[in-house]
Amino acid sequence: MIILGIPASMYIGAALKGAISEPFPFSPWYQVFPALALALFLGPIEEFGWRGFTLPLLQRRFAPFWAGLIPGVIWMIWHIPAFLIGGTPQSAWAFAPYFVGGVAVSITLTVLFNDFRSSLLIMDKAYPEVQSLLL
Repeated sequence: MIILGIPASMYIGAALKGAISEPFPFSPWYQVFPALALALFLGPIEEFGWRGFTLPLLQRRFAPFWAGLIPGVIWMIWHIPAFLIGGTPQSAWAFAPYFVGGVAVSITLTVLFNDFRSSLLIMDKAYPEVQSLLL
């Protein structure tokens, strides 16, 4: 659900804003596969830094909420240039909802990270009751 839920929420937000020019932005349709491959490669690499390295260090000094909030804010500030450069998908979006959503995702991932005993492979160690909530 996480793999589909986060992109779906971003897509719904862009649709509500009117920033989607066509319902399916990949033409021809099979161009979605290289985009998915890139996302599946880059996303986990970024998470090794944010959740695998930074989060445990922050949780030594801060409560989990603050340890999730700090990298979330830094993560969203890092994305500001994408909103300022013309031609990027983010240039048509409003920054405030993106910022709040990104920080919320960071805090949520902190909770999941802690609930699954500091595992970066969240779904591999999911408890049955939590897995049923996510699926």
